Amino acid sequence: MSHFGQYAEAGPSSQVSSSQIGYPDRLTDCDFLSYDLIHDPLTPDQSISQQTPNPEAPSILSIPEFQAPHTITAPTTLERIGPGAKKLWVCYTKMNKTQFIEWWRHTTHAQPNTSRRKVNFEANYTSPHWEHFDQVAHYQTGQPMALCRRCGKAIPHPSQSGGLHSLKKHRESKTCQQGGRSSSLQQTLRQSLQFASECPSEQKTTFNTEDWERIQINLITMCQLPFQFLERPEIFEFVRFARLSKDIPPILTPKTARRRLQMMVKGDHQKALSLLPNNAKLSIALDCWTSPFQQAFMAITGYFVDSGWNYHEILLGFEPVYGQHTGSHLSEILQDVLQQHDIIDRVLAVTTDNASNNKTLMESLHQSIEQLNLPDSTRVVRIPCLAHVIQLSLKDLLGLIKANPNNDTADTIWSEEENKSALQKAKSEKGIIYTLAKIRAFAVYVNASPQRREFFLTLQDTEPKLVPIQDVRTRWNSTYLMLQRANRLSATFNRYCTLYNQLRFQLSAQEWWQVEYLLCITKPFYIWTVGLSKVKDVTIHCVFEVYNRLFRHFEDSQKRLHRKKVPWKKAMLCALKAGEQKLATYYKDTEKAHGHLYAMGTILTPVHKLDYFKGADWAGDDADWYIVYESSLHSYLERYYQRQPTTQSVDKGKAPQRTGRTDDDDPCQFWRQHETQFPTLAALARDIFSVPATGAGVERLFSSARDVCHYRRGSLNATTIQDLIMLRCMTRFDANHAQGQLSTESQDPGERMEADEEAEAQLSDYDMAGISDDEELDSETEYVSEADNMDAHDRDASPGLQDPDLPRDQETLDQEIDSVELPNHHPIVRIVQSDSQRPHRERKRRRDDDEYVYTKRTK
Repeated sequence: MSHFGQYAEAGPSSQVSSSQIGYPDRLTDCDFLSYDLIHDPLTPDQSISQQTPNPEAPSILSIPEFQAPHTITAPTTLERIGPGAKKLWVCYTKMNKTQFIEWWRHTTHAQPNTSRRKVNFEANYTSPHWEHFDQVAHYQTGQPMALCRRCGKAIPHPSQSGGLHSLKKHRESKTCQQGGRSSSLQQTLRQSLQFASECPSEQKTTFNTEDWERIQINLITMCQLPFQFLERPEIFEFVRFARLSKDIPPILTPKTARRRLQMMVKGDHQKALSLLPNNAKLSIALDCWTSPFQQAFMAITGYFVDSGWNYHEILLGFEPVYGQHTGSHLSEILQDVLQQHDIIDRVLAVTTDNASNNKTLMESLHQSIEQLNLPDSTRVVRIPCLAHVIQLSLKDLLGLIKANPNNDTADTIWSEEENKSALQKAKSEKGIIYTLAKIRAFAVYVNASPQRREFFLTLQDTEPKLVPIQDVRTRWNSTYLMLQRANRLSATFNRYCTLYNQLRFQLSAQEWWQVEYLLCITKPFYIWTVGLSKVKDVTIHCVFEVYNRLFRHFEDSQKRLHRKKVPWKKAMLCALKAGEQKLATYYKDTEKAHGHLYAMGTILTPVHKLDYFKGADWAGDDADWYIVYESSLHSYLERYYQRQPTTQSVDKGKAPQRTGRTDDDDPCQFWRQHETQFPTLAALARDIFSVPATGAGVERLFSSARDVCHYRRGSLNATTIQDLIMLRCMTRFDANHAQGQLSTESQDPGERMEADEEAEAQLSDYDMAGISDDEELDSETEYVSEADNMDAHDRDASPGLQDPDLPRDQETLDQEIDSVELPNHHPIVRIVQSDSQRPHRERKRRRDDDEYVYTKRTK
């Protein structure tokens, strides 16, 4: 048996306590090594700093009792645990008891001292309190402690002070309970990778598949993570990188992780903005959002074109908003972010929605910038979000026929009385209102019960098997997607109502035609909203074309409906006029400053140029917009000509010819190839193309932020949420949202309904018969009678209800795809004016760049 045997004395013998020599307890060993602290009462009364040491006098360090103790650091073979990266404690286990005791008996705290109690590490502790603690010792001094497995705090070993009561008291304290909740995931990872908890005697020291799988299952179950977590690429990277370390790498504590998070956000910001070319402008988009925990934030995204003509979308700020959301208050937050990044003098435009406080925000921003007296600063232009404009027009259209939903979230509970009353009220109003009420009620009825959902799914023979969805007013195009899903499932819809005696929800043939008409009218709004929101490239040059196409849709639809006599068709005609009027209101505003930015973007697109404003869509206006925008272009260019040191020579005899759709249809690709030929226009194009036509990037960000602010993370404060969003979404938040969204296992019913809408948007379009041209003489009586006589077989064979998987006419299919898809070379920029435009007029050329502006577009 060793000198200490089973028991070991705790406490150093070579170290004099501070209380024994009359000094405060706060003095440490370093104090003895650094200063001559012994005060001789026989010497004259003078301060220690004034005393002159006697070189012949013996030093206090030469006295054995006052020599600094020799520390023996624990060997690396002994496992060190504890909160933080330092891992201050060596864990005692049955597996390492021999090596642990051999090391510990040489530490300072193990030296014989009658003033301290003995510590028995090897005792068989049977008290239930020890189930939550590990016996540990400081890796240098050997000080024995008990380390709490829940919160990671070390308390004095019960053998030295307090007894088992100290363990019980600590476990019941609020500090331990709160620390355990906040660090549950961190502790689980630590214990999984480092085996910090006391190991059973039969534990294997080598890797085996069974234990490794058990650790993974424990991680999933104890941390309440979805099983899809194991498929995340980040977990593979986590394990792979940990294997590169020679020793088991430490796990960050929550506090350290938050500090690292802030440092990473700051570094990524600097790296992202370093791509902004010198003298180039950038544009921003912003919007406010309230988390599920009633925390308000303002998201600020930046857009610019780098020196390689790549379009960038970055997150500049996700700022907490306290107090009222007045325009002046939001302006102060925006200014702080811009000044923080030193870009307040480089902002060209701000894209916002149509909230009234955004007007006040811009006025306050203009005043603040003027007070700064910045050199070469231009007035920041406010750009209305085009996607919001489209949705406002659609809202007025649906509002006139009372088709807009009233609920903010999808209903998850079926109330027989409430829905019966709602159906009766809608039935009294007749028309489309009653049709929509039945579709919405049926969606709630099916989804509110797992059994009814299962019954509905079993009636479908092909994949994917779908369920009805309910629209909400808080999501764009929600009504269109609800109707498209209902139309897609029309056969299953009617079959379910017949089999399970729910005829109150069944739609007649006339009501299905109402659905198809409404789909035909609302589909273009869906196409352009989704198209503009999905595209992650230049969009400013598309604005006028989107307006023109929507106006043509209104005109064509009204021509087909103006001779209809059925009341619900007349109601649709009035709804179209209301939507067109709302769109015209915002279109008229393009005569203001932001409209000139739209025009510059159009002119700088090689398939349009200035010749675009001589087309048929621009004929008949009071103003000659060709002349107006020509003058505006030269006004813009004057500032850019002053930047150019010299005018580069170009071949004036040749204009840049179209080299094919690939070059000219992508504006950035075109200017990448012709920047040296037209340097001034290229500089203007780089700035103008930075302006986003919509705030869709901010909307995508809010979808990702909702996942971060999940109900299981309700204790996150606003600053932590800000840092998480900034790191996760700074440079590619749309991609991160697609990769990092919540698993379906964690979705509540409302989130599941939204996921169904997204799934419907990904499916192929369901064929619709469209608005007919040969029903001018129809009457309500004749139409209803004819529709009610249609049997199920006739409906299945009708053009509006054909199987979407059946082959269709290739030309029709090509047109459909061309109208829906909006990639980088989307059809918006492939528009070529008709031959009905006026002959081209040559202008006097004043500069080399005029060769681009006035060269006639080729088809």
